[in-house]
Amino acid sequence: MPRIPETAPKGFSDEERAKLVALPEPYGFVLRFLFGTGLRWGEGCRVQASHVKDGLEVERTKTGRVRRVPLGPALAGEVRGHVGRLVPFSSHSSFGKAVRKATWIADFHVHRTRHDFAIQWLRDWGSLAALKDILGHASIATTMRYARITEDLIKREAERRLPRARGGLIEGRRRRFVSTPCPPRPLPFPAGGRKCWRRSAVTR
Repeated sequence: MPRIPETAPKGFSDEERAKLVALPEPYGFVLRFLFGTGLRWGEGCRVQASHVKDGLEVERTKTGRVRRVPLGPALAGEVRGHVGRLVPFSSHSSFGKAVRKATWIADFHVHRTRHDFAIQWLRDWGSLAALKDILGHASIATTMRYARITEDLIKREAERRLPRARGGLIEGRRRRFVSTPCPPRPLPFPAGGRKCWRRSAVTR
């Protein structure tokens, strides 16, 4: 059978992310927790407040190994105010349905919060090896999916931000200064004589 091409992981835009984390509780907290940890839905549903110590200890993972996930200061402060289970839901489908209805983000799926965590981590120049351990991947090849996406994002952002001078850097340097007439001022020669010129920077 022909191999089905793998779908590229997809995160959220800044606008979508802001809308999601601002939902009323407990939806807003659950989404902030998932965005801030990159946990799978099943792992998040099993997390207890007591698992938060110096970071978050994730037990009963997909690979069967306990792993430690760092928490940002804001999220750590929120978690300390909770007891028992941090995610008071069990069905990801009903949770996703409620979120889509409240935000009008039609393609929302809870697993995309995990993709978004990974993309943001690498976009902020986080280590690929560290991301592998945080996400609990058995192979670095799985984590590399996010690296390819992040490289494309950085390339597009660089192309958008860098100045585009025709002819490349050499012509850009040549065109850095142009001759422009001096402003009117008293001159030591009669009107109608030679003109004074100065060099002024027009590009930087």
